[in-house]
Parts: sequence; structure tokens; C-alpha cells
Amino acid sequence: MIRRMSQQHILLFSSLILLGAFPFLVICNRNIQSLRILHESQDSLTTYSDLTDHRLTIYKLILNDINKGNIDKLDETIIPALSLNYPLIASLYGKLLVSEGDFSGGLKIWKQLGDLISILNAGELAESRKQYQAALNAYQMAHKLDPDDSEIHYKLARVLMKLGNHAEADAWFQSAIMLNPKKEWIFERARNVQISGNYDQAIEIYLEIIEDSPELPESFFEIALIYSSLNMYGESIRAIEHAINLANPPKIKYFIRAGNIYKQFGDTSKAIAAYESALELDPNNVIAKKRLERLIDN
Repeated sequence: MIRRMSQQHILLFSSLILLGAFPFLVICNRNIQSLRILHESQDSLTTYSDLTDHRLTIYKLILNDINKGNIDKLDETIIPALSLNYPLIASLYGKLLVSEGDFSGGLKIWKQLGDLISILNAGELAESRKQYQAALNAYQMAHKLDPDDSEIHYKLARVLMKLGNHAEADAWFQSAIMLNPKKEWIFERARNVQISGNYDQAIEIYLEIIEDSPELPESFFEIALIYSSLNMYGESIRAIEHAINLANPPKIKYFIRAGNIYKQFGDTSKAIAAYESALELDPNNVIAKKRLERLIDN
């Protein structure tokens, strides 16, 4: 576990520099040999200017430790090295904090550095770990640094959707789409609106997608579910059958949804056929098996 940088560390390190108490570079005893190999012409680094001139070397040594997995030894190097006021080392420290789950600590460092890429990477990492609030904090910080980046608007929308803040997510989806009207973003906006329960608006968005890209089966797949929720049998059946016809290769989930819709509206024979089609694609599919068994048993 990396210890947090303390005032004691900084004061001690700075005092030693000012007093000229560095007969050798003792940021890390185990790395002095590596430094001497890299700088064969110098036996010691005795002044502050010598030390700062070699900040890149120190950074590379720390990075080498990280790459080798020597995380537990980094207290000896990275914390005192932070007082060298070198952005690369500070950014590396932020990365270590985030890797240990301290997103707040890492983000504070990167905010001061204006390190947009690291902030976005932290957001992605937090999101992948399902730490959505931490991801939101990162994306909000990134947006302050670059308010016109459409990708950041989209990331904010996506994580807000995962947090269940659908109205706020929709606003960010719309702003992202205004900046860059990507088809996948429009589709995801429709999904967000659908999940929020605003079926009329979701249908409107899906129909716009279908008009623009009638070759994409996923829009038909999703709108079929909305129609079935609204008991619109004909529209629901046409949509799911069209999705199945467009899908290449065939998708198991399409046949399962078709089976569900047929069953919902009382067409047992077609429901059985749809579940059997799903099992032809994947004989071990648990959902299709269970639903088919229920229909046959009844």
C-alpha cells in the first residue's frame, strides 16, 4: 500500500537538499547503483540543480519499479521525489492512488496538472469497476477542462444512465449528439429514454433511427419490446420478425424475445418454434430451455 505524501516527508526532503546533505542520490538506496550505471561519468549528485536535472531518470526508475510490480517499495522513492516538482512524477503518483481505489486523491493531482487524459482514464477505470459516482466525478472534472469535447458529454450521459439519473443523462446525450451525431449515441439515448419509461419519446427516436438506418436490426429489436409493453400486438410482431430477418449472423436474444412476444399474445406454437430456433443456435441456453419447458408442460 502506497503511503500518502505527508508534510514531514516534504520538509525532510527539502531540508536535506538545502543543507547540501546529499553526498549521493539517496532517494532510494536500491536505485543508486542503477543511477550510477546510467551516469557513469558522475559518482554523485551533490546540488539541487544536479538533482532536478535528473528528474526524468528518477521518473524512469520509478516507472520501472511499477512495471516490475515493485509497488510495495515505492514509498522509498516516489513520495520524496514528489518534492522535485516534476509533473510526470506527480502524474505517476496519481496513477498509483487510482490503482489502489483512491480516485479522489488521483483526480486532485491530475486536476492541478491539467492532465485530461489521466482524468478520463480514471473515469473509465472507475466505470469498469462499477464505481459510477467516482466515474461521474472524473468526467465532470474532465468537462471543466474541455467543455466542448463531445466524447466527454457522451461519457457523462452514459454514467448518469447507469446511476439511474435518466433525465440528466438525456440532456447530456442530446448535447453530445448536437456536437457529434453518432448513430450509436442516438441509439443509446433511445435506450435511456426507454428505460426511464417514456415510451412515446423512445418510439419516436427509434423510428427516426429506423428511417435513417433501416438495415440495423437492433432498433427493431428494442421497439418490439416497447410495442409489446403497450399491448400493440401487430406492431410488436412485425418489429421482432423484421429484426430476426435482418440479423446476420442470427442472434439468440432475438428468437427469445420473439418467443416471449408470441407467448404474451397467446400464439403458443410460434412461441415454441422461436425458442427452438434459439436452442438450435445454442443448445445450452438456459433461458430458452426453461421457457420452452414451461410452454410444453402447460
